[in-house]
Amino acid sequence: MRMHTIILIFVIMALLPQTMRCSDNGTDGWEYVNVTYNFKSLPKWSIGGYFEHHNNQYQHFESCFSRFSVGFSPIFWLKTTMSYDLLRSNHNWTNRLVPEATGTFSIGDVKIALRERFLYTWCPAKSQQSHELRSRIKAQYHILKTRFSPYLASELFTTDAKWTKIRYYVGTNYQINKQLNIEWYYLYHVFRKSDSKHILGLGLNINI
Repeated sequence: MRMHTIILIFVIMALLPQTMRCSDNGTDGWEYVNVTYNFKSLPKWSIGGYFEHHNNQYQHFESCFSRFSVGFSPIFWLKTTMSYDLLRSNHNWTNRLVPEATGTFSIGDVKIALRERFLYTWCPAKSQQSHELRSRIKAQYHILKTRFSPYLASELFTTDAKWTKIRYYVGTNYQINKQLNIEWYYLYHVFRKSDSKHILGLGLNINI
C-alpha cells in the first residue's frame, strides 16, 4: 500500500464537505474510515476499528461514532461480529453494543449479502436505553476488467415490531489494491415520523 495514496484519500475526505458547502441543496454528508485486521494464524478471526462522521447539510457537525469490533466466520459464507460503539450527538455520549451476522451468496455474477444487526443503546446522561433491529439486503456486481463494484442496498430499521426508518443505497467500491478500496454512495433516508433526507457518503476501507 503506497503511503502517498492514503494521504491523498484522507485529504479528499477532509475537503469534500468544504467543496459541497456552497451548494445549499439540503444534502447531508457522511464520511468513514474502516480498518480490518485479519489474523493469518487464525483465519476465521478478525478485529476492526471504524470511525464515522456526519455533517448536517455540510454546514455543521451532527454526530460521530467510533466502533471497535471482533469478527468470527464459522463457515465461509457467514460472518458474525460483536462491536462496541461510542457515539457523540447533541453534546451527549452514548454507548451501543452491536452484535450482527452477515450471510453472503451469489446469483450468477451478482453477490448478495443479507445482514441482521441488533443495536442495544444506552445514554448515561439521559438515563435512556433502547434497542433496534436493522435488516439489510445488498446486491453487488464487479465490472470485469475494471476496479469498480457498484451495488444497490436497502435497510429496514424496526423497534417493538414497528418500522422506524428505511435506507435506500446506490453506490460503488473502487479497489485500489488488495489492502485498500474507496466507497462512494448516495443514500435516501426515509423516516416514519419526520422528513426524509438525502445523504452523500465517502469511505475508506483498509484491510491489513
